[in-house]
Amino acid sequence: VVCGGVIRNHLGEFIFGYSCNIGQCSVIQVELWGVLYGLRLIQDKGLKENIIIESDSTLVVKFLNKGCNAIHSCATLVNYIVEKAYMSQELQCNHIFKETYQVVNMTNLNFKSSGRFMCT
Repeated sequence: VVCGGVIRNHLGEFIFGYSCNIGQCSVIQVELWGVLYGLRLIQDKGLKENIIIESDSTLVVKFLNKGCNAIHSCATLVNYIVEKAYMSQELQCNHIFKETYQVVNMTNLNFKSSGRFMCT
């Protein structure tokens, strides 16, 4: 399974895309791993803006905005993402409909576009 995303600035201009092979996991975990890798890359590159994560997964948005039950299989990953994001930036997570995504095709991988420093 591969997760990935596109990082754009507040004007919607492409900064970079990314993908990572994460092995076998659930669909929700793929979405969350994509967010985590995007956050890591934003921090590694020293980008110092507020972060807006856009996802077509209402569950991802709910988890990142409100947390999830400690016994949920994604709880550790959700907590790590939220902690990592708040270490250096303000985090906002919004639900968007799949139809509103602009898709960038790179080396035969589809990346979903976002904005501000948005990932996923």
